[in-house]
Amino acid sequence: MQGLDPRPGSPGQLALIGAVLVGLAWIGLVGLAARPFLYVGFFLVGVALITWLLRPRRRTVYWRGQQIDMTGSLRWWERLYYLIYRG
Repeated sequence: MQGLDPRPGSPGQLALIGAVLVGLAWIGLVGLAARPFLYVGFFLVGVALITWLLRPRRRTVYWRGQQIDMTGSLRWWERLYYLIYRG
């Protein structure tokens, strides 16, 4: 059994979290914390958009019935992607 990993699984999930924070701040459900919620929400949506554009591309081939991942060494943005997301 593995421990709980709080990281989102994809940029879409991170954008959803950011949109919920923006929505809560926009309609005023968080009271005095509305401005920080708004800023954090927009930041999360921005990070999600950037990481979606830079997400690693997987190249998988099949040889003799076996699946082979042809991904070489990871670039810095791919390592950053896997640091942010569970991937």
